[in-house]
Amino acid sequence: KDVVFYIRLYRRNIMPYKTELHMHTADISVCARVTPEEAVRDYKAAGYRTIVVTNHMNRATFQHMAGASWEEQIQWYVTARKKILEYADADFSILLGFELRLDGCENDYLVYGATDDFLLHNGDLMAMTLPDFSALAHQNGLLLYQAHPFRYHMTMVKEQYLDGVEAYNGNARHDSHNFLTVTWAGYTHLPMTSGSDYHRPQDPCNGGILTDMPITNDDELLAALMTKNYTLLRG
Repeated sequence: KDVVFYIRLYRRNIMPYKTELHMHTADISVCARVTPEEAVRDYKAAGYRTIVVTNHMNRATFQHMAGASWEEQIQWYVTARKKILEYADADFSILLGFELRLDGCENDYLVYGATDDFLLHNGDLMAMTLPDFSALAHQNGLLLYQAHPFRYHMTMVKEQYLDGVEAYNGNARHDSHNFLTVTWAGYTHLPMTSGSDYHRPQDPCNGGILTDMPITNDDELLAALMTKNYTLLRG
């Protein structure tokens, strides 16, 4: 145990910048119970320098807009997701990803690097198949990771559609069977990420990545993920 402790301490000393890759706020994600202001407060207190806000893009997200066109729905989403940016400052960066659920399946996918323009001009992403969305994402320079792939009711997908898998998910209300994801990632050689899957004020901020340089924008995030120049946070 002492050896493990000192290895973790050493890694945290050489890679001091903490970035969250999976978290939600109640202004968009209907399952969340935390405001953007509360989320930023909690992550600052936990020593993070960057959060990537991955609010849900699934049918439940838009249930309050029944009868609205897709253009109206996605315009609301794009506008709402930017409100948290007002809480960023010189020492705390906030980036915008999203967690996508495609129609007809309960799998969730974390998407990084998507601009407002991408969301506004590619139609109803939830109606796409995984192969088609994966192709579209990669054509636009985005990265796509399957979130908590071994939760109940979720299924493995062909690794060629993914850039990696969320090997550690810290959500306290779900058994994500993280050990199975680690095994699968080793078998398929898929890169691994980590996320707290934070939803509520009492949720621990315990996931993400450690890097030796701060991540302050999407280009730096994508570069860190693609080069795998990070250490996983796992509780």
